[in-house]
Amino acid sequence: MRTRRLAARIAPLFSVFFALASFNACSSDQAPSPSFNSIAGSNSQGTSGSSSSSAGSSAAGSTSVAGSSSSFGGGSSGSSGIAGSTSIAGTAGTSSAGSTGSAGNTGSSHYDTPRGNSAGCGMGAPASDNANTFVEHDIDVTGVDPAFISANPPNSPAPWTWTHRNYFVRLPTNYDPTKPYAISMGGGGCGSADGKSGNGGGLTALAKGETDAIQVGLSYVWNGGACFADDYTNTPDPAYFDAVLADLEAHYCVDKGKVFMDGYSSGAFETYMLGCARAGVIRGIGTAAGGERIQRPPCTDVPVAAMMLNGLQDMENPIGPLTTPKNDSYGTAPARDDILMRNGCTGSDNTPWDPDYPGCVKYTGCPPEFPVVWCTYDDGHGTGNPAGATHSYSGEGFWKFWSSLPPVP
Repeated sequence: MRTRRLAARIAPLFSVFFALASFNACSSDQAPSPSFNSIAGSNSQGTSGSSSSSAGSSAAGSTSVAGSSSSFGGGSSGSSGIAGSTSIAGTAGTSSAGSTGSAGNTGSSHYDTPRGNSAGCGMGAPASDNANTFVEHDIDVTGVDPAFISANPPNSPAPWTWTHRNYFVRLPTNYDPTKPYAISMGGGGCGSADGKSGNGGGLTALAKGETDAIQVGLSYVWNGGACFADDYTNTPDPAYFDAVLADLEAHYCVDKGKVFMDGYSSGAFETYMLGCARAGVIRGIGTAAGGERIQRPPCTDVPVAAMMLNGLQDMENPIGPLTTPKNDSYGTAPARDDILMRNGCTGSDNTPWDPDYPGCVKYTGCPPEFPVVWCTYDDGHGTGNPAGATHSYSGEGFWKFWSSLPPVP
């Protein structure tokens, strides 16, 4: 039944092609419509996980469109997905190489990820945790590719390595160990070389003293650059995320259906990567001033709700689409287009999202469970708090978006 509903929901993807429109970044009051000209090839997925379509994206604004994604195997038995539609040949124009489609999954889809409450419900939180500060927790990480470790020796001070890392927790006010809470993970920008970059919570979507979520700051390991190591096909960070989430679920009362991730700059690149590689586990993402890497691990090709923030004057991680990659990315617009494709959205129609966030639009062709909100405003490489804004786009905005999401079918 779940598979039939999902297939029916995204069936228009195979009969209605994305509209092609020019990217217009002239106003901070109205976000531009998507160009849909930089969509990476995605895969058809069912019981055995078939291979991806090979078409790459056109970064130069030509009209070529990569092979569109199919629906994925749903249901506990991993029933067959619908075959991916044939990609459309691009018309004349210079097409630069885009990121390749993801390899197919096997068996059941991530809709079958266990939901409900975590094993930590009913247990008291560690005694040192509180609602006023972020408290360090150390973990061992398994599943990191030995080849990555060998090629990328860490430079963070002892004891931090790719397999021994930390994260930071701030409890909600009046934490109740019998009440399941959402998880809000945050990743900050580059610059910290001590291995404890998560000690401020990264980019936190909730202000201090909130009651709604357990807030988590993720830390990166310094390996010649004090940033998250998401720019590898065998990045160690999905394994790090898995270890952090497992530790949280073992020691806190977590609502498994409400795991959210956000980030600024390097943390935004990290968020895009995890929203791709751990979609289905991560319910929704929020990004500020970061894009999607060309090199990254395979996507699950499961939808993820997304809210993306972009400064119109950001020259460090531009909106794009770029003809020449910067920071191994064609910009934030191709990242948006990839998520629209993976979410099964149709067309480019959009509507203002919320009057408190005048730079944001919501795409009307997306499934209601997996909305996509795109925000642009007058700002440079910022955290989502542009001058003159009456509300924090990355604070109140992310949480308002996540709180509006219906349960996954």
